[in-house]
Amino acid sequence: RSLKLKSTPSWLTQKHLQEIESVYALAKQLTETTGVCHHVDHIIPLNNPMVCGLHVPWNLQAIPAIDNLRKSNKAP
Repeated sequence: RSLKLKSTPSWLTQKHLQEIESVYALAKQLTETTGVCHHVDHIIPLNNPMVCGLHVPWNLQAIPAIDNLRKSNKAP
């Protein structure tokens, strides 16, 4: 959680923050609808030896938990 806070730019607008919340809501909805656990994934990891992404809406996606766990901390 601390890493997300440190990786959230101060210049995000209220709309951006709402978009972030929407991705989390989508992951929850997909989990409830499909019965398959979904996570919110950072496309570019927040902490990686090669690259560090940001906690911004365009770096987030709702994916099945198994895929997120397989991905671990690897960049695409």
